Amino acid sequence: MAARNDGYSMKLNLISKFNNILQGQPLRAICLTLQNVVDRAEPEEISRYGQLTKSLLKQITELQGELDKEQEMFENEAKQRIKENLWITKTRLSIEIARMVFEKLRPVQNSFDVIRNHLGKISSECCSLHGETPFFGFGLLDSSFSCIRSEIDNFERSLDVFNSFVDYTSPTLYESCSNFASQMDVLVTQQDIKLICDHLADAISNQHYDGIIQYGKKAKTLYSDFSALKTFIGREMNKLKLEHVVSPNAKLNADS
Repeated sequence: MAARNDGYSMKLNLISKFNNILQGQPLRAICLTLQNVVDRAEPEEISRYGQLTKSLLKQITELQGELDKEQEMFENEAKQRIKENLWITKTRLSIEIARMVFEKLRPVQNSFDVIRNHLGKISSECCSLHGETPFFGFGLLDSSFSCIRSEIDNFERSLDVFNSFVDYTSPTLYESCSNFASQMDVLVTQQDIKLICDHLADAISNQHYDGIIQYGKKAKTLYSDFSALKTFIGREMNKLKLEHVVSPNAKLNADS
């Protein structure tokens, strides 16, 4: 703002100098008396007026050059301000879009985590730490089976919402987040999860211990895969948040 005011002041000063020349005594004298001097054909007077005219033209030319230079500087400053404002607007918009992407991905991750937790519970119930035969009452894991089925449906709905939104983001963010979502989808749609939910309950009801252990091991393997992917995505998401939200926001605050 101060630089802009200085530019206005300088321009007003140059205009004032122009007015002083246009309204000054030398130019007035030339306009009023030069014709008489020429008519009298007095060489010395004509030469003096010629020098005076030359001096005034030089002053006007110099002022015009200064005014043009000041105008160019003013226009360049205006262009720079526009460029900076556009950058600020674009950066803020990019930050908000990135935040929305992460927000849209959260329900997908939440359902993924719920499925993972129930697989962990099934694994711990069906796979004994010390090799003894597992034993538990009927219906003990029914709630886990029900929750897994429900969360698979929630996962697919959230994934559809996420995929429909993520197309509007930056290519880098789109590629990374879509890759995370696809990797989660691969695990969530594993056939072994359906087998566990469909057949482990029967194995428990019939106290079919080999079947219980078999599906327990499948749950354990899936839980391990889910956990590894959860850790990987968490680490990579932190990097993306730093790149697309934290760092740009810090730069905005530093430049403001």
